[in-house]
Amino acid sequence: MPAAALFTSAKNRRRALVATALVAALTGCSNNDGTNPPPTPTGMAVVSGNNQTGTVNALLPLPFVVRVEDAAGTDYPGLTITWTVATGGGTLGSLTSTTDSAGEAKVQYVLGPTPGTNRIEAAVQNSTLGASFFATAQTLPTDNAPADLFLISGNNQSGPVGTPLADSLVVEVRNAAGKPVGGVALSWTVTTGGGTLGAATVVTSPAGRAANTYAPGDLGTNTVTVTVQTKPTLTVTINSMGT
Repeated sequence: MPAAALFTSAKNRRRALVATALVAALTGCSNNDGTNPPPTPTGMAVVSGNNQTGTVNALLPLPFVVRVEDAAGTDYPGLTITWTVATGGGTLGSLTSTTDSAGEAKVQYVLGPTPGTNRIEAAVQNSTLGASFFATAQTLPTDNAPADLFLISGNNQSGPVGTPLADSLVVEVRNAAGKPVGGVALSWTVTTGGGTLGAATVVTSPAGRAANTYAPGDLGTNTVTVTVQTKPTLTVTINSMGT
């Protein structure tokens, strides 16, 4: 065989070997349909919201939060989480939610109408991964005794000495269940600065609120204290500045 023909034949064989190696490399980096297999989550963890307690038919203050992850701690955004009330009745804010960029999903929950344990199940859609949340529903207190006194508005105002402040001083009385309590007598006392109150005693309205007027007595800080007459440990302090 002429030398030129031998050179051409060897060159073609080298090209064939390179092509074969390239195909093998590409085949090893993908599956049969030419795409990389997606990563698979292996676990679901409870992040927050478990073991809360509240009164029957009440919205829990914290949502239930889960996180979908694998053994390496990889985040899985965009997954659909299904939520189911297993026991206790109650109402979920949504039956599904989607994991965010951190792999987390959440839902709000209103406790059921019967005292006892409520159980809620979370699961990755089309998967065996899941987690359980528990909450306790308690009976609504039957008594309407004052349990808390809250300052609603009127604090930290400024106004001329001897002139009533622009906004009334407003407080609210609530029972142990957090419901407003009407008909509660409150004592109002000037404790710093002198000044003048509209009344020494004000009774809460059916909405649990009581309002009073106040004119600062001194330049600088003036203080008014409000106290529940039947429970003197319940007090709030309201400050104002005389100008």
